[in-house]
Amino acid sequence: MKPLRPRLLLLGIAGVFFVPLLLAWLVMTEAIGIVPEFRPAQGVLLQPVIPVMWPAEHKNRFQGRWVIVFALPAPCEDACKSQLVGLRQLHIAQGRKQSRVRLLLIMPLDQMGVHSAEQSDREEFLRIYPLFELAKDVGGDLSARLRRSKHQAVEREFETVEGIYLIDPQGRIIMYYDHHTDPNGIHEDLRRLLKHL
Repeated sequence: MKPLRPRLLLLGIAGVFFVPLLLAWLVMTEAIGIVPEFRPAQGVLLQPVIPVMWPAEHKNRFQGRWVIVFALPAPCEDACKSQLVGLRQLHIAQGRKQSRVRLLLIMPLDQMGVHSAEQSDREEFLRIYPLFELAKDVGGDLSARLRRSKHQAVEREFETVEGIYLIDPQGRIIMYYDHHTDPNGIHEDLRRLLKHL
């Protein structure tokens, strides 16, 4: 058996190193049609997505940004407050991309339409994290759309909107999470979305 010529051997060694790099570059530039499928870590991806019409008072703050909506359970007890701490950490963990993400808390109303969170609760939420945006759940358009997305995600009717929702920069509810979801799972989903979109 004849020994391989040195030039052919050199090309073979170079190919072992450069062919994977070339394939990776082709995938990244989408020259070949291999697109990684997005799989949520813990949430339910909504299909079809549900559009939101931001009220005038929220439009400037939320339009064009990712919005994590936490519809608080009533009352917001220790587990709920721990979740708020987790969402605060999730927001801080975005680092330089933090300005692309907003945190909106929907405050529940009781059956008589009275705000169930006292002023001290509101102060406590803002003490946990001053960047929380607070809004009352008055059963308006946003609440109805959140409820519809929750129904779509878990395939049964609910009277409350409590849960965590992810709204994209185009103003569409794209994901639903149970209100007990570990914020680390939400962070993983958001990290991938911010990286690719």
